[in-house]
Amino acid sequence: MKPLDKNEQTVTIRASLEKGGHDLWITTIKAIKKAVARLEGAYAFCIMFEDYPGVIYAIRCGSPLVAANTPKGSIIASDMVALIKYSKDYFVLPEHHIARLTADEITVTNMEHQVVEPKMLH
Repeated sequence: MKPLDKNEQTVTIRASLEKGGHDLWITTIKAIKKAVARLEGAYAFCIMFEDYPGVIYAIRCGSPLVAANTPKGSIIASDMVALIKYSKDYFVLPEHHIARLTADEITVTNMEHQVVEPKMLH
């Protein structure tokens, strides 16, 4: 299978993630896995769905993503400096792991759909 150029990557990921399913979380993980399997090089994505407000999915490979959960909600950024104003406790999203952020919590899973406890930094 040939690698996708950057415009094709965006369209393919969006199309893959828009497909519905009975178990949105597992279906979303499967869709994200399928989409990123076709990518080459470094990437970091934060993915939102119009039909599911208040939920952000994130994945990375080579590019940084850091996250924190605060009393006011969850935050994700490309650099911890962006989080300092809101929280001194954060974690680096492990490569090839998927984070699901809501106002109340952040759940991280590996590519085998197992929940992983991220290493908190201070």
